[in-house]
Amino acid sequence: MVPAVVELAARFLERVCPPAADPGLAVAVLPDLPEGSGRRERLVEFGRRAKREVLVTATARTLAAETGVHLSGHGGTQDGVLGALAAVGLHLSGGDGLFLFMPGIREISGDMTAGRLLDLVSIDQVRDHQRQEPTAGELIELGDWVRPVLLDGRAVLLLEPPVIDPDGRRRWRTVPRSVVKNY
Repeated sequence: MVPAVVELAARFLERVCPPAADPGLAVAVLPDLPEGSGRRERLVEFGRRAKREVLVTATARTLAAETGVHLSGHGGTQDGVLGALAAVGLHLSGGDGLFLFMPGIREISGDMTAGRLLDLVSIDQVRDHQRQEPTAGELIELGDWVRPVLLDGRAVLLLEPPVIDPDGRRRWRTVPRSVVKNY
């Protein structure tokens, strides 16, 4: 299965990345990285380190080999492997990053009820930072850039706290891009 995924993903990268891009590809099989094995924890730590310090590709390649993660570069400098492996580790942490690609996410915009949004897109939860959630019939002002973040292992669309409209109804709005990009 892994070779087929690698081949498909590599062809995708070659098709969509600009010529000057330096993408990396990391493929991890979750059952091969059980909690407590040390491999998962090492990948998570690598991802966190990559956010704080400059790492070298040799470190990424060694860690990938030791943890059984496929890692390949598809550009000139091969530096893309650093980000690819860091992304695996950050995803495994369950609480870092945003979803750029998700079926249906790029087709939604404007105002929509929470219920309709959850019917259309595979978002696990819609809430604000205090964990308040809109009811199914409450309107959310989505804007034109809807990107859930990974929190507690779930795809969560973050909202600003609700405001009360002149009719006494709660209205919600997605948090600004600047907030989402910091996850």
